[in-house]
Amino acid sequence: LVVVDRLKVSDEVRDRLADSLGTAFSEGEGEAVVLVAAGGEAESDGREAPERLAFTEHFRCPRHPEVDFLDPSPQLFSFNNPYGSCPECTGFGATLEYDLELIVPNPERSIDDGAVDPWTKPRYDEQRDRLRAFAREDGVSVYTPWKELPEAFREEVLYGTEEFQGIVPFLKSREKKRYKRY
Repeated sequence: LVVVDRLKVSDEVRDRLADSLGTAFSEGEGEAVVLVAAGGEAESDGREAPERLAFTEHFRCPRHPEVDFLDPSPQLFSFNNPYGSCPECTGFGATLEYDLELIVPNPERSIDDGAVDPWTKPRYDEQRDRLRAFAREDGVSVYTPWKELPEAFREEVLYGTEEFQGIVPFLKSREKKRYKRY
């Protein structure tokens, strides 16, 4: 740290304070720290502990230096450019959510009877076979109605495990292939 000035803030030194802060930003390469003398609490040696205020001209928070923001540019504000877009919706302002009632429209059905609707089509035979194998490995009958299956198993089927992809992750992977964002 380089000490630029010491002063007691009042209306008379307003211009001096502004000049000192300008010098601090210039010498500190866009960073400045102001130490404000404490007005009450004292440290063990009798001196007052100063409050430390950090300021920056850069696009980051001095209290959270691990977070950096992009420098503003015209592209950041353009609806035709993904430069500043939200990573979740990629700038469209909408996200796709999966309705579990459409994934399993009839919980009276079993896995073998087509309870998991997205995988009832012939082109998804491979996924259906993986689901059957996953159920066998877990000791779950594919002939039991969906609503009677253990809750933990249903969650694994829907959201996946390390060994089994799951329906929702499968649908999300298909979504990425289907839509070109930009």
